[in-house]
Amino acid sequence: MSRFGFTSTIAIKKPQRVADRYTNERLVYDDVEPVPVEDLVSLQPESSTEVGDRENRIGTVETFRLRTQPGIDLDLDSVDHVLWAGRELEVISEVMRWPHPMRPDGVHHLEATLRFVKG
Repeated sequence: MSRFGFTSTIAIKKPQRVADRYTNERLVYDDVEPVPVEDLVSLQPESSTEVGDRENRIGTVETFRLRTQPGIDLDLDSVDHVLWAGRELEVISEVMRWPHPMRPDGVHHLEATLRFVKG
């Protein structure tokens, strides 16, 4: 096991693209079947921030860094949600696919920043 702790099991929710009555496209995550990811990933906390004013803390925003094992790529896009430990997290960064040093078209690993809002 490496220092990144590839111990987390996740699933990915890809949104449905729905046009509203003005033909604007919306992303809808309800009634979407999550796709389990077979390979374990590393999900490390990055930050936690309380939101609200001085008297009323109304919630928290937590960010996490997702990283795959070397040689593993995922079907993950910046509009997807990740299910992990009973939480639904939003992808809030570009999904970074690091090039493999020995395979010209290969991915060494994937990284993304995720956000969980509570409250």
